[in-house]
Amino acid sequence: MMCAYLLKKEQKHGWFYRKSEQGFEWIVNAYGRTLNVALRFAPITMAILRPLLRSPCGFLCGFPKAFPRKDNGRINGSMQADQDSSFDALNGLLLRMIKIVKDDPGVDEALGFTGSDNPPECSFR
Repeated sequence: MMCAYLLKKEQKHGWFYRKSEQGFEWIVNAYGRTLNVALRFAPITMAILRPLLRSPCGFLCGFPKAFPRKDNGRINGSMQADQDSSFDALNGLLLRMIKIVKDDPGVDEALGFTGSDNPPECSFR
């Protein structure tokens, strides 16, 4: 009974809400009209869209690229171990991993940290 009483209560919105709601409704209606036209003339829409997507530049020319311009030759990795692993066990695993990476002929330098204050003991050059 209380819920029915509370739900009947109608809130009145202020002038800013009413004006902004009109703007949002106009945007949704404009989008709907545009979508209807695009779907009604789907072959023409696709004929316009394909060259844009296939062109070497298209509409993506101005966007910055995600890849660096120069390869700095650096790669990062991480290891995870059980929470109850000892520091010595984790350090031993790290040293084995560094040795495996270092044995690759394309690797110039390998460096690893186990969180100690003395990282040079964990690195091979």
